[in-house]
Amino acid sequence: MSRQARILSRTNIYHIMLRGNQRQDLFHDDNDRWCFLNILQDKKVDSNSFLYAFCLMSNHIHLLLDASDVAKLMRQVNTSYAVYFNRKYQLVGHLFQDRYRSEPIEDDRYLLAVARYIHNNPVNINIVGHPGDYRWSSFGVYGIDNIDFRYIVDRDLILDMFSNVREEAMKLFINFSLVEDDTVYLDVEEQPIRDITTEQEAIAFIANFLRSRQSHFSIYDLSSNKVMRNEIIAQLKIRSTLSARSIASLLNVDRGVVERVKP
Repeated sequence: MSRQARILSRTNIYHIMLRGNQRQDLFHDDNDRWCFLNILQDKKVDSNSFLYAFCLMSNHIHLLLDASDVAKLMRQVNTSYAVYFNRKYQLVGHLFQDRYRSEPIEDDRYLLAVARYIHNNPVNINIVGHPGDYRWSSFGVYGIDNIDFRYIVDRDLILDMFSNVREEAMKLFINFSLVEDDTVYLDVEEQPIRDITTEQEAIAFIANFLRSRQSHFSIYDLSSNKVMRNEIIAQLKIRSTLSARSIASLLNVDRGVVERVKP
């Protein structure tokens, strides 16, 4: 089966997601993380690209990149880091899972929403309680003028959206990053971030959803609670790239049930 062509961004800005092959860790220590960031910095300078945000998790990576040839840039970064990693740990085979994922960013509202999503990734999976508490993201560059990552993050574009005064812009950015309702900042509709791309991720989402509701139901008996089932379907239609057929199969319901639920 041929690969589906990527959707290109008219702005050259993309939300890039990388995962370890078979969910393996991409970093074993801080030297690995610094190596990845230094490789990314070298390659983006060579290609005249820009990095607006990043978050390095244990087995996946989020990047907010501005690159005219993002495929070439990511191929160079992935190859260089995989060579380093496999040589250091005496491994063979693929380090990254399939190709990287990319979402085109076409407007300022979505750009800021993705930056906020990236910085809150450690918060959303309960690693830290505040994005500023996570060491390996670009949040500190925007929030507290962190010099460690200042050399790699191109922050001016985003900060200038808030204010021409740097201190005021940083304060507004922090406030924006900590609230879900951003209507006080922008006035266009935000696009959903589709972060669930596989059935395994959907199963994990459902388990977390049920746990957050303190529900005794499992994925296998949701048919007896239509309200909760439909809420899960709505969330999957918003947050996942799964087809209606896949969602129906996952929840053991008819496809028509899925199609009738409004996201």
